[in-house]
Amino acid sequence: TWNSFSDNIKYPYYVYTALITFVILPTRIDGYIKQCWALKKDFLQVTLMLLLILAYICAIFKNINILIRHEDIESISSMLNWERSLPCSRSVGKIF
Repeated sequence: TWNSFSDNIKYPYYVYTALITFVILPTRIDGYIKQCWALKKDFLQVTLMLLLILAYICAIFKNINILIRHEDIESISSMLNWERSLPCSRSVGKIF
């Protein structure tokens, strides 16, 4: 199977994940905080913005976890998908 983190092509994926984690998501969070401050009299909109901010913060934690624990995630993924590698498996060649 194709593994995007094999050989030397893994470095662009690390750069991309780091860029998303440390540049794009904090910029979005900052924008939503400023939008919350502008809409502070509308409770429903502020609540929606705060939920979006929490979702982006969770995405930052998820991406940091992926960067730090990639080997563990890969081993768990291979353990859960071992049956797809069997020649007699019904799911060989199926994506879904």
